[in-house]
Amino acid sequence: MLQAEFIRLKEQQSVLQTASLNEQSTSFEAEELYKYLNKTGITENYSGDTFGGIAKNIIVYSPTEVGFHLKCGLILRERMVR
Repeated sequence: MLQAEFIRLKEQQSVLQTASLNEQSTSFEAEELYKYLNKTGITENYSGDTFGGIAKNIIVYSPTEVGFHLKCGLILRERMVR
């Protein structure tokens, strides 16, 4: 019984440590994005390398709407005009 409780607590500790690391990573990515935008300003043109450094992935909601999921946790939803 005591061993099962110990295993459960170790699992919870692992989950909390992972969550903490994810928060630190998100915080770091937000700070990096902030520094980049302060240095370069906002533009409509980004290189593939720059985009890859900022974006985690692209979410397609519909043929006319996508979301850019940034590494800092933000999702920027954009409507596309044909």
